[in-house]
Amino acid sequence: MLGLNKRRLLLKEKLAKLKEASIGDVFLEQECEFIEAKMNSEIYNIVVVGHFSTGKSTFINALMGGNLLPTSVKETTAVTTKIFSVKKEDSRVNKAAVKFKKGKVEWVDLNGNQETLKKYATLLQTQMDVAANIEVVEVYRTIPLLGEHICLVDTPGDNGITERIFEYTKNEIEKAAAIIYLMPSRGVSSSDARLLNYINQYQERVFFVVNQLDVVPKEEHVTHLQSIALEIEKISIMKSTPVVYGLSSKNALKGRMEHYQPLVMNSGILALEEKLFQYIEKQEYQQDFLTSIEKDFLRLEQDIDEATQAKQLQESKVQEQRQQIQTRIENIVRRMRLEYDELEQGLLLYMRNETEQIVKEMSDKKEGWVEQISPSFQSEATVISTKLKNNLMALLKKDWKDMDLFVKNIKIQIIGLNKEINELANKKYNEFIQIVHRDTVLLEEYVPKRNRVVIELIMQANQKKKKAETRFSRLVNELTNRQFQFKVNQDNQVDKRFQPIFKLEEEKTSRMKESKLAEQKLEQLSEKIAEKSYEQTTTQKDFERETRRLGAMPKVETYTYYEEVSRKGLGKILDLFSTKTVKRTGRDDSRQQKWIKDKESLERTYERKLEQLSSSVRSLQSKLQVEERLKRMHDREVRKLEEQSEDQMIDLMEDLHTSYREYAKKCIEEFHLVLNQQATGVYKECTKDLSNDRKEVNETIKKHVRERVTVEEKEIRGQHAYLLEGVF
Repeated sequence: MLGLNKRRLLLKEKLAKLKEASIGDVFLEQECEFIEAKMNSEIYNIVVVGHFSTGKSTFINALMGGNLLPTSVKETTAVTTKIFSVKKEDSRVNKAAVKFKKGKVEWVDLNGNQETLKKYATLLQTQMDVAANIEVVEVYRTIPLLGEHICLVDTPGDNGITERIFEYTKNEIEKAAAIIYLMPSRGVSSSDARLLNYINQYQERVFFVVNQLDVVPKEEHVTHLQSIALEIEKISIMKSTPVVYGLSSKNALKGRMEHYQPLVMNSGILALEEKLFQYIEKQEYQQDFLTSIEKDFLRLEQDIDEATQAKQLQESKVQEQRQQIQTRIENIVRRMRLEYDELEQGLLLYMRNETEQIVKEMSDKKEGWVEQISPSFQSEATVISTKLKNNLMALLKKDWKDMDLFVKNIKIQIIGLNKEINELANKKYNEFIQIVHRDTVLLEEYVPKRNRVVIELIMQANQKKKKAETRFSRLVNELTNRQFQFKVNQDNQVDKRFQPIFKLEEEKTSRMKESKLAEQKLEQLSEKIAEKSYEQTTTQKDFERETRRLGAMPKVETYTYYEEVSRKGLGKILDLFSTKTVKRTGRDDSRQQKWIKDKESLERTYERKLEQLSSSVRSLQSKLQVEERLKRMHDREVRKLEEQSEDQMIDLMEDLHTSYREYAKKCIEEFHLVLNQQATGVYKECTKDLSNDRKEVNETIKKHVRERVTVEEKEIRGQHAYLLEGVF
């Protein structure tokens, strides 16, 4: 293979010869100028091509890692948008240059959002005709994948609303170094053949990419992509089965915006980026670019040969030239007819795709209407139903002793919550109507607008069409005037539920009375015991006082006396008559004995009295113990009844709460069903009117195409009549 510099040198030499051969022919000279400008360009374009709504702008946003280019399910891109990679310190980074056809250049800050470019590069704005006024939009970002000499180009769709806009795409295909051909998940159809064959005339390198692959089951990805590759080979003039990459631009962009790498990896975009990286790093785009120029030379040579042959024929065979001119006119007419046929088919396909898209969008909106309202109603109705439990517990603490008042307040609480749920339902229903009204008004505005674009802008005809009536006003008014009321029956037998608790309360009251009587007896016995205890204390004090009055025990008194005694030891006779006086000591304990007797008598008297009092106290204490046991028994019964009553009350509260939750659940189900029915009715009404409107537009398109074909055929034959006259 020749080196790049050698190929460029040979091409320049060949161009010089072709320019010399083209002198005198304006069209050939223009082709030479186009090729020369293309050769001198230092920027290599990788052009993203495909039908509208295949996600081209979303795909480029995913490659850039930012939600910058405007996107929509409808046709969006109106002019060519070129994305250049510059260094971060470059003053143009994150800016866009809007180049107008009259030479004006307007610089705008991108600010990282789509709204900035929507004004200049899309059909989503109405202030000016973007395609008629703007030449190109150039976006400057730091994109490592591209490098300084690569430009990524976003183009309008092939099946777009106007052939004029598609000319931008053709122009970029002719100047490209490589093509990224983007397809929806369904792959290609016969309508892709024209674009694929046109690309094949100018380009060698095409990266085929199936977008929106996330709608295809993962296990079918490989077979699905293989079948699409075979279909591409079938409908185009490619030499071999191409490689087809599958990915989800939406998931890749979302993953990069949210910095969630698993979503990026699963999107499939990394395989394509790796291939593009290798392609750019190895500078294969330069070889492909030169191959594209070589194809331009082949076409130019063919055009020169045709022009030379025509000139020779004109000089040699006048009659044959006339026939050729006539054939050329017929060919022109035939091509014109084919172009109009393609235009008509493209428009009808566009209308069909747009109608399907609108119907799908309405179907999504139908689900969205319900999903925007139903979950919030469910959440708020559930919150209201849970209020009952808290309110019941508050009432239980406040009005527990007054069961009649308690039951009455429960009924009031349930009635109040029912009112809240009904008011909430009507509020949410009104919000539902507002959402439906908003979307139907947008649809009413959108449909006639697209009709005008198709009939006036696309066809460039001055046909007048009455403004579409407000088709859905009657339906919205009917829904708006509707009031909502639940048909769910609610169990309101609160009194019956409280009967077992009433019986427990009556038994508890009886037990409490018996406990009160036992308590009174205990108080009486306690008073008597206290009196006897006081008597014991008083008696003891009396005993101590009497004991003190007796004083201390007297001591035994001693005294001295003299006594005559016989002498002993003198003999018996002497002993009888011999005496002596002896001093004796005597004792007198009579006072002591009397004191002891008095004290013993006093002790016996008080002991008997204290014993009598103690016996009375013991008897009273025994009775007290009996009464205490009775009271404890009654208290246990009361507590047991209270526990039973509390348990039953808690169970009843839970039962009431559960019953009310079930009621709220049925209300939620009924409300969801009503919303679904209303949404389905609106959807059917809208799709019916939309279908009728689309039929009218299709008939208008067909009629106008037939009229234009007739007019242009006359113009073509009139414009070329001078050629036939000039032959003679």
